[in-house]
Amino acid sequence: MKKLWMLILVLTFGTSLVAAQDIEIQLEPINDANFGISSVVPTGWTSLGNGLLQRGATPEDVTLFGIQSAPFKVEALMEAVLPQLGLSEVPESVGTLESETLTWTLYKVDVPVGETTVAVDLAVTEADNKSYLVILQTTPEEYELLHEAVFLPAVEALRVVKPDTSELPYAVEEVTFTNGDVTLAGTLTMPEGKGPFAAVVLVSGSGPQDRDETIGTMRPLG
Repeated sequence: MKKLWMLILVLTFGTSLVAAQDIEIQLEPINDANFGISSVVPTGWTSLGNGLLQRGATPEDVTLFGIQSAPFKVEALMEAVLPQLGLSEVPESVGTLESETLTWTLYKVDVPVGETTVAVDLAVTEADNKSYLVILQTTPEEYELLHEAVFLPAVEALRVVKPDTSELPYAVEEVTFTNGDVTLAGTLTMPEGKGPFAAVVLVSGSGPQDRDETIGTMRPLG
């Protein structure tokens, strides 16, 4: 069974007491090495870990925002997200967004929570065998404001950040191996010096993972 290793969505109960017109929203840049992304997030919101932020303007505030990546395809990502939205199949997309480097698929879902409803914005894309997700949860009354002021700017600003290997004490090279119609990819690291060197092959365990066997913020093979 495919599993998403980090918290994607927290549906909280209660009704937000913050009026949309009373919200002052400022954005600040972030660079998250664990998820390999840079983007913008609302200033002053509280981090819940794993790329998730809570506005927390009142104890009943349901507004959450998150940016995450996962080491598998979008199809597997959606399999993990859908049950948290109370859905059994992928909803119809409300459109796409073309940023400078990525093409995003956008979704809007209204999720019943008790006697109220939570509006959820979702953007997903895929690059370099990873999925990337931006999610916003809020009340229907505040949806339009936060959609324009937080969600869309974060999607447009998101960039995939690759680790800087220039200062490493060894060489790093991307390699591929072809076997019929299947192409396997890997990372070759070579120590300094002429060698000869012993060779060690590291292969991650079962399930959808990247080459570092990333599980949340842990990278056993990184």
